Amino acid sequence: MRRHQDEDLRLFLRQRIYDDQQTKRFGVVEKTYLDGSVYLGGIEGDTRKGYGVYYYKNDDVFAGEWRDDRFDGYGIYLFRNGEKFVGTLRGGAKEG
Repeated sequence: MRRHQDEDLRLFLRQRIYDDQQTKRFGVVEKTYLDGSVYLGGIEGDTRKGYGVYYYKNDDVFAGEWRDDRFDGYGIYLFRNGEKFVGTLRGGAKEG
């Protein structure tokens, strides 16, 4: 899994996922999926909820708000080809 060198992503991680000592904040879990993708963030039951970052196996990354296991709210989507989307997503898709 490649780590993106994006300032928006680093800021999100510092504010929502890790504390000042670089340890995961209370309530943040790490889940690895069968395909090798990794999620760091809030989970309610077995559903992604709240703030989290999802590292796709193909090196895309989504960091932002989750509801009902899908992107929902403000987020940053980094594509492996270097493109970037910053904005609002609803139900897993770009809004607007």
